[in-house]
Amino acid sequence: MTVIDTSAFMKFFLNEHGCEDVLPYLTTASSPETVDLLVTESANVLWKSARAGLIEKEQVPLLYSSMELLFTKGPLSLKPAPQFMAEALSIALFLDTPVYDALFIAKARSDHGTLVTADRHQALCAKKCGVTAILV
Repeated sequence: MTVIDTSAFMKFFLNEHGCEDVLPYLTTASSPETVDLLVTESANVLWKSARAGLIEKEQVPLLYSSMELLFTKGPLSLKPAPQFMAEALSIALFLDTPVYDALFIAKARSDHGTLVTADRHQALCAKKCGVTAILV
């Protein structure tokens, strides 16, 4: 089982450099899961991208609807954040890393899964917690 964090998900979704490296982890064969925080963080990335002029504001609703299909009808399964919050807080305090990043690490650790991330710091923190991390 793989846990996709927001940085990897949005790298794929926004077709950023290296997005093809994420694709194998977003197939039903890899049983991808994530924390429901990904929805909020991804919507925020869309807002920031529009604000920075990287995408048109008018595109955001359609992009969000397309993105939403990946976790409502597609292969990515959302799990509730509170289920992993106590462990995430413990990880955040131990490694001095934000709770929202530690949440994906906690999810991967609790399910003995592999974290897929585009965030070098998060990959390092995951490894310090005994979680296998793939940097895309």
